[in-house]
This record gives sequence, C-alpha cells and structure tokens, in this order.
Amino acid sequence: MKSSDLKHKLSFLHQKKIALVGNASSLFDQQHGKFIDEHDYIIRLNMGSITRPECQGSKTDIVGFSIPLTKEWIDANFGAARLLWMSPKNRKKPEYFEAFERPVYFYPVKLWEKLFKALDGHRPSTGLMMLDLISRFKPEQINLFGFDFKKTKTYYLKEDHAGPHDWALEQAYAQKLLAAISGQIY
Repeated sequence: MKSSDLKHKLSFLHQKKIALVGNASSLFDQQHGKFIDEHDYIIRLNMGSITRPECQGSKTDIVGFSIPLTKEWIDANFGAARLLWMSPKNRKKPEYFEAFERPVYFYPVKLWEKLFKALDGHRPSTGLMMLDLISRFKPEQINLFGFDFKKTKTYYLKEDHAGPHDWALEQAYAQKLLAAISGQIY
C-alpha cells in the first residue's frame, strides 16, 4: 500500500482525541480505563490485549503490530477493524496478510527510515512508530498510557526484554511530538 493510500485510510484521525495504549507494567499502577475509553479512537500495540479494563480501557479501534499474530488471536483479543503492520520486515508475505480477511495497512518504510535516523541508528519501537504516524494526521490530542520507556517490563512478557531500542532517545522524541499537539504521557 502506498503512503497516499494510508493517508486517505487514516484521515478520520484528524482533529480527534486519540489514546495510544502501550504495554508497560506501570499501566496497571493507575486506573485510567474510563478516561482511555472517552477518547475518540483507541490504539493498542502488539500483544497488549485488555486484561484489566479499569486500567486499560475496554475498546480497541486500531491495532499496530510488528510481531506475528494470527487473525484468530487479534479477533479474540481486540476485535479491531483496522490493522497496521509497523515493521519494514516481512511485507512480502501476502498469504500472511490476506489471512486477516480485512485490509492490513503498512507503516511507510520512508517514515521508518526517517525515524531510524532521528534515533541515531536505533530501531524504533512499535509504539514510537505509531505515535509518529498518528501525529502526522494532526489530531486534536494524543495521550499515551502504558509508556514508561522500559522503566518497567512489558506486562505480557515473563522476562524483561529491552530490544534493540534506545529508550532515552525514544522518550525525548515522543515528548517532542506530544508537545506539538498538547498530548500527555499518563
């Protein structure tokens, strides 16, 4: 899918309030579920399924993922109509994406390359790629929940996994994007 197609397909985000829900264990330290659900659109990432609605909210409009998930798993855990594959890898496996029985959109490789460069050659996380993407639609506001830039582990993993990311650079980049649109990290 071309970037122009994605721009058209996600134009509904313009001037909307968006909750981007990450997967840090610290998400469960506060009960923001009702506040999350009050946003116009709620985006979740990878395997960040809802286990505690009082902390995570109860709705999902978009799922961004960069790890192999099945249609059945996404349907059972999210039920989201819109799916975005965030990684520049594995895009040439049409049988995988066709199995979802609905369009799977792709985070543009050119944006990934710009973000990679802005992070001094460190691979961007799925969460930062999604924040970068949705900020381009000029939403009214984006609020982040469950983003602590690896101060706590990913809640659905048994062991901590920092990955090939520079979390300090990601935090600075995220704060810069949020400042431009009056967003917050909760």
